[in-house]
Amino acid sequence: MIKNAKIDLTGFWEVFADDTDTAVEVVKMFSDYAPNLLEEIEVALTELNVEAMLLKIHQLKGTIAYLGFNEVFNLVKNIEASIKEHGLPSGAGDYAHLKQEIMTLETHLVQEVL
Repeated sequence: MIKNAKIDLTGFWEVFADDTDTAVEVVKMFSDYAPNLLEEIEVALTELNVEAMLLKIHQLKGTIAYLGFNEVFNLVKNIEASIKEHGLPSGAGDYAHLKQEIMTLETHLVQEVL
């Protein structure tokens, strides 16, 4: 779990090798992308659409991996595995936690990088 007080940006900066211009652009895109993707995940969850939920969770997993946030990546990976194994009710239990982590991450990135 990410500690809300401090998010480690080491992995993020390793990905961008201190290329601040690219990092800024990526954070801007993530800031637009993350809330929309979370909304799509919520719709899939509300509709109990396992296929759509897995697709959106998988997209989020790839994005988080690209950004270098291993703790959040592991959370997304575990939710994906849970949905595959047990279906949505099991995976849905972790969604509120995931949403909080993603929104905290997005806020922190905007504050620290932009």
